Amino acid sequence: GGVMGIFPALTADMFGPKNNGVNYGIMFSGFAIAGFFGPITAAKVKMASGGYTQAFIIAAALSIIGIILTQFLRYRSKKAMEAKMIAEARM
Repeated sequence: GGVMGIFPALTADMFGPKNNGVNYGIMFSGFAIAGFFGPITAAKVKMASGGYTQAFIIAAALSIIGIILTQFLRYRSKKAMEAKMIAEARM
């Protein structure tokens, strides 16, 4: 629930407010795709392996990848902000 509340602000911070509606729609599509394919994939993995353990391992791996990508994006955003502040200070 909390992600849905901060996603619009996060989108505006990352990509700017100019096209926030379109950008938010694109980012929200990830939730829709995951909500559709996640249960289907988990069911197929359960049928193939006989349990949900493999499905949870896959979900955990994808979550870890998401955490790593988020940290990379935060680092990149911080560096861009620092460069912008340095450029503004020189003016």
